[in-house]
Formats: sequence, structure tokens, C-alpha cells
Amino acid sequence: VLNSGKGGIALNTTGAGDIALTSADTFTITSGGSSGLTLRVTSGPINIGDDDVDQHINIGTDGERTISIGTGDEQNTVLIGNTNGDSGIQMFAGTDDIRMYGKVGINTPDPSYALEVAAAAGGEIALARGTSAAEDVIETGDILGQFLFLGYDAGYSAASLGAAIVATAAADFIADDAHQAPTELKFFTQDNSNDDTIG
Repeated sequence: VLNSGKGGIALNTTGAGDIALTSADTFTITSGGSSGLTLRVTSGPINIGDDDVDQHINIGTDGERTISIGTGDEQNTVLIGNTNGDSGIQMFAGTDDIRMYGKVGINTPDPSYALEVAAAAGGEIALARGTSAAEDVIETGDILGQFLFLGYDAGYSAASLGAAIVATAAADFIADDAHQAPTELKFFTQDNSNDDTIG
């Protein structure tokens, strides 16, 4: 047990040796002060779980947390996963939103537009009703997907819907037959009347 009382504890190596703290049970570091806990390395990486062990690395599993990475003016890169193996990223926002600022590129390192999807055979975006894990019964009139064109005008407190491209089922889809999916593609715009609906 190391107890600093009202002072502090400093662990230093004067040579090239390491300081190793090892525990056969749970190892806990607790800071009760208002300044928090700081890990500082003057050179080299800061590694958490750098060995070949399959495990969860949990950050803030309870309570309201804000995790800040690179909040200064320097260029920052966040790398998650790798290009080999079964790597994946899942993001959940609960009842709030997932917000992304700047340009988003999929399969392109330097996107030129707000959203750019690239592929050797041509980029593609899919809009779907239902999922492979929760399939839906597609019936006449069901919306399969839609693109909405909005305008945020200074004289109106919310977004104005000006136009839409909507794909709907023209008839009931035939079960277990991917070629029996009759669909209509509809284009809508809004005029200058008092009716706010598009048609």
C-alpha cells in the first residue's frame, strides 16, 4: 500500500529500466481530486492493451461521459480496426443523434463533397425498408426509400421540404422471389400555394 497522505508519490527510473506494476487481481487507479488523472509520455506511444489478448476495453461504462480526442488545433487522426480480419465499427446514439462534421468519404481518402462514395465498379448508395435481420412484408404503397430536399430559410423556424424522390412498392412483393418486386419512382415538388404538402 502506497499512501501519500497530503503529499504525493513519485516513481522514477534514473536509467533505461522500466517501472512495472503487476496485479494478479483487479488493478484500480482512483483519483479523487478535481484535476483528474493524467497519463503523460514525452515520446513514444501510449499503449492500452497492446498484447494479443481478446478482450473488451471499456471507457465510461456508466454515468454521463464526454470523451475528447485531439481538441486542439493540431491535425489528428483516429484509427479504429484494421483492413484485415473481421473488424467492424458499431455506433449507437440512444435517443440522441450521431453527428459528423466535415466531408465524409467511403472508400476514398480525400472526398471532395459532403458525402462521397467510391468503388472500382462505381459508387452506390442503398436505401432499404426492413433489414436482413428484421425483414418486412412489402405491400402496395410501402415506401422503400426516399431522398428529401430541404431548405433552412431564415424566415422560418424549421426546415422547409421543397422536393422529394420517393420509391414505393407498386404492388405486393412476391415472397422468396427477388425478381418480383414491382416498384414506382415518384418525383415531387412544392409550389407556392398555402398547402405545405409536396405533390
